[in-house]
Amino acid sequence: MNLSELARPWTDVDAEIPWMQRAAYRKPLIATRVEELTARIWLTTTKVTSTLRLWDPEYETLNVRDVLAGLQMPTETYSLALSPVSRTPIEDGYLECMHLVVSSDGIAADVAFARSQLDRYGEMERHLVDCYGTLTPERDGDPRFRTIDYPAFDLGSVKLGLGIFAENAAFQHASIWCWSRVVNWHK
Repeated sequence: MNLSELARPWTDVDAEIPWMQRAAYRKPLIATRVEELTARIWLTTTKVTSTLRLWDPEYETLNVRDVLAGLQMPTETYSLALSPVSRTPIEDGYLECMHLVVSSDGIAADVAFARSQLDRYGEMERHLVDCYGTLTPERDGDPRFRTIDYPAFDLGSVKLGLGIFAENAAFQHASIWCWSRVVNWHK
């Protein structure tokens, strides 16, 4: 099959990476165009698999072992490090972060991180009020706080979300970062 006969002409729209967050931050997550992304991959990088996945633990279960298997990463044992709890979760983008690294003396990769976060941050709006109290003028002008209508939260529910970033660089390292985050289900 000749792909050039099936394909339509490439346009600028085909090269754009439509990051959702661009509306709030006026910048992309990684790159604005696919050419920028591909140009950042070093020439000697021959076999690296990365994935970024965000999900809502209330409606979806994500098994870390499934993510690892999809990336052809070891699923047996990982050592675990937990970040300190963020005092400014809206600005930092996380509440807590877990880093897993392949280790022969590590723990099972499917640790109950999501469950522990749901137990700890089940009432997210209350947690944010406890963290921030009355906003400073600087924070009051921050679009992230306006988006969630802090402290009234009348623009939709504010809940716990989870993220995972995993990278498997063959023969060098395999690392996973999981984090809990504030998400807004906007009306």
